[in-house]
Amino acid sequence: MRDLSPTQDANSRLPQTKPVTIVRHAHSGVDELRCATGGTVVYESETYTTGGIKVLGVQDGRTAQLWMPATAAKINEVINGLWRDQLCRIISIPAVPGDSGVYSEADGEIDIEAK
Repeated sequence: MRDLSPTQDANSRLPQTKPVTIVRHAHSGVDELRCATGGTVVYESETYTTGGIKVLGVQDGRTAQLWMPATAAKINEVINGLWRDQLCRIISIPAVPGDSGVYSEADGEIDIEAK
């Protein structure tokens, strides 16, 4: 069971809540910052751009299934196993319509953080 802040708890109970899911993962030696739902957001002063990743599922806070479009660099990483032991952090933010799109660490809840 997660401990939610009072703001997170209040937002999660609203019927208009639209959770925002952001993903930080290492790819080709660079951290990619992607927003899997909604538009581009700023989290902890870093911009997460929309698109390019979908979170298909997270289990037990340890494993996740992600969908990303195939690029030559990503295919090479899969073939050579270079994606293994790289950073992956998935964060959910119980946002509501009208939010500014700028969030602090206190607004998010880590779904998975692995390396």
